[in-house]
Amino acid sequence: MPISTKEWSVERMQEVVDVLRRDVEVVQLGVATDPPLAHVVDYRGRTSLRQAAGLLAGSTIFVGLVGFLMHLARAVGTPSVIVFGGREHPSQSGYTMNRNIFTELPCSPCWYWNHCPYEHECMRRITARDVIEAARALMERR
Repeated sequence: MPISTKEWSVERMQEVVDVLRRDVEVVQLGVATDPPLAHVVDYRGRTSLRQAAGLLAGSTIFVGLVGFLMHLARAVGTPSVIVFGGREHPSQSGYTMNRNIFTELPCSPCWYWNHCPYEHECMRRITARDVIEAARALMERR
């Protein structure tokens, strides 16, 4: 069930891919209907849960949103950069080994599903550069 308040800009995720792919191979996991990213190994809709876990286990890091793949990455021990925005606080569902990018605003955490009276300000404040820097910091540790 999609929750639009968890979604981050596809264009910004593409910026992250464009920078990180200079140093590492980037794999995209998810369901077949997820927006495709360019210059990635595309496994959207092509893996079982076991196969997705195997890919994550062999990965240096995972970059993504709050959701199942975040939890699966943790289950297999893969450090992650997670774009939280402001819907929920990382202390509620995040993992301390991850770089959890949260936007502190008077309305956060809001727990809204698909309606945001502030036009997703918490997500709009998170830049591709924020995610790239967090990803590079995790990769350096690995």
